[in-house]
Amino acid sequence: MINRNCFLSVAVAVLFFSGCSGEERPADMPLLVPFEITLTAEGAPVENAGVTLHSTTPDFKWVVGGFTDARGRATIATQGRYLGVPEGEYAVTVEKTESEQYDPENPPPTVRFYTYTKPEYNDPEQTPLKVNVTRRNRSETLDVGKLEKSVLRVTPTN
Repeated sequence: MINRNCFLSVAVAVLFFSGCSGEERPADMPLLVPFEITLTAEGAPVENAGVTLHSTTPDFKWVVGGFTDARGRATIATQGRYLGVPEGEYAVTVEKTESEQYDPENPPPTVRFYTYTKPEYNDPEQTPLKVNVTRRNRSETLDVGKLEKSVLRVTPTN
């Protein structure tokens, strides 16, 4: 399940950073509501975390998510370029990861990647985090409890 969620986070990142290319919104895209999530861990802001919203509606085809800033705030976008979220109920997954830093001129044989969130926060079926996006509800604060650094994977550098 973590591999699927890592893929989703990468997909959201690619879409998010691809920016607006001047193209029109898809004709079948529903009305989007501006939405912001503030992510905390034991009340403190969580910076540089990927936040993905998973609709509870069957056959929902849109990728919805964002990344937190230094204040723990993520402005949520659909398909990475359209600000806002279709109205509805969502399960929210969170991933905060990092890799070991090293000198590229002298790389170690392997690099460790770490995660800080508990596994249930990476799984849309298990996450306790839920939001209901409406025209009246345009923001939520979600707390993931204590962040604990653990090895996610070890990857060879060569």
